[in-house]
Amino acid sequence: MLNTDETFNLLVVGVGGQGVVTLSGLVVHAAVRAGFDVKQNELHGMAQRGGSVSSHVRVGRKIYSPLVDEGAADVVLALEKLEALRHIHFLSPSGLLIVDDRAIPSLPISSGAMEYPSDVLERCRAHASRVEVYSGTALAEVTGSPRTLNTCFAGILSKHLPFDESAWREAIAERFAACHRESNLRAFEIGRSAVPIG
Repeated sequence: MLNTDETFNLLVVGVGGQGVVTLSGLVVHAAVRAGFDVKQNELHGMAQRGGSVSSHVRVGRKIYSPLVDEGAADVVLALEKLEALRHIHFLSPSGLLIVDDRAIPSLPISSGAMEYPSDVLERCRAHASRVEVYSGTALAEVTGSPRTLNTCFAGILSKHLPFDESAWREAIAERFAACHRESNLRAFEIGRSAVPIG
């Protein structure tokens, strides 16, 4: 668990429509359920056009600022791999990068003005000492609903945060309507089971 003088810094990034805000909201709810103070800040680019979206979340006994400083994130969680590379400078030297091995071309790339880099993950690994790569699409397919991808990553993230599993389950029950609750709880479990042991 976090000590009284410790703070956990998280940055969640992706593109519009991936559920970055929903995912960070689950972290906030779970943190509150676990008895922590938490602050969150969101930055939306051209989200409805697949633009960059980021959410800063800071957790501790007492938090005053919602913004994660560059080089201070304990975890950067990226739902799109180029967004991981764009935000890698936020990761602390000992921090963990969790990334979905998925390419979603931005408008300049899809229009042909730019090319999607072929070596994104290699460049990420060159700048991060700890990297976990997942296929979020494959995980979400197991649930039968592609829309649960972000909750799969909540399950992955839960293995790296000091909240009891029950706090996450309560957060999911609170955030999702009854008709979507079971599929998201299943997605959460699938994400947790995907994290390597040790």
